[in-house]
Amino acid sequence: MASGFLLDTNIVSYLLDGRDTVLIERVAAVDECRLFVSSITCYELWFGLTRRLMQAPSSKRLLEIQSRLEQWSKDLNIVSFDGKAAVVSARFNSTLVQRGRTLLQLDMFIAAQAIANNLVLVSHDHRAFEGLQKEGLLWEDWCAR
Repeated sequence: MASGFLLDTNIVSYLLDGRDTVLIERVAAVDECRLFVSSITCYELWFGLTRRLMQAPSSKRLLEIQSRLEQWSKDLNIVSFDGKAAVVSARFNSTLVQRGRTLLQLDMFIAAQAIANNLVLVSHDHRAFEGLQKEGLLWEDWCAR
């Protein structure tokens, strides 16, 4: 049985956006100590936001998202990409390549962190993660979208 849930970048983005009430309710129903975010997701969120703020530095919406992300980041349980995740990622990727399937590098790393830490990956990215359960990935979509 999984010890918790690793929220993918798209899930955190939707939470920060605040419009998917089904997702918000689902996350609120889980004990905070069982919710995790990858260090890679933190990078993706901050990179995307910073890039968009450089294009529109006075965007009220982006500044609100930045404020929410800064506040939310203080309370996150962050999973680092460590040696165990690196080994899992290499094996996972090798298996997928052998089967003729690939994942984007950052998606591969996040999936490996979920496997290495016995976490269910929560993502709305069906194209990337659907069908990977046979490779050991526990994956769920909590979105209403």
